[in-house]
Amino acid sequence: MRHDTAHLMQVYLVSQMRASALVARGLGVLGAARGDIEAARIWAKKEGLETIGHPMATYVRLLGKPQRRRTHPSSEEYQQEEWAYSLPLWPDLLLTVLGRADGVTGGLRFAATDDRRSPGQAISVDQLPGWSFLEHEITQVLPTARVIESWYPQSDYECRLPPQPTADPIHLAARFDFGLFQDLVPMSG
Repeated sequence: MRHDTAHLMQVYLVSQMRASALVARGLGVLGAARGDIEAARIWAKKEGLETIGHPMATYVRLLGKPQRRRTHPSSEEYQQEEWAYSLPLWPDLLLTVLGRADGVTGGLRFAATDDRRSPGQAISVDQLPGWSFLEHEITQVLPTARVIESWYPQSDYECRLPPQPTADPIHLAARFDFGLFQDLVPMSG
């Protein structure tokens, strides 16, 4: 993997995420300042990453050969190919490039590594740190969750955490970016 472009890719991905505390922590781990976000966005635009339907081969050029490559011929058109890359900021996850069989990118999404343990059901907000589970795992973690908004790369779910013995249920929105849990924010009602 090319380390300079892997670094830029990680800064770019973090810059697209909504959980400000995680963004700050991620930038710190990467040794990047907030000013580096603009440089990463300019780089991504120059490389064509913000162009709809850019070639999946762009990621091979930028990040090297995928760690894992899968074909899903019966899947939705833009999820027939899956190329996975390991990035240092998310050691137990893979960044997957999803696309069509002809190599047109459909989007980016995080996936679990083969040895990652599945999360359990949460009973309190403290049990749900950001970046701790994936969107497809939401019903394991928050069984009552239902999608309220989804627009790539973001999805939000309405959920209620089970009540503590002396408290009412907490009504929250679980926010995901690129299929990766970001945070819980209070909802009214």
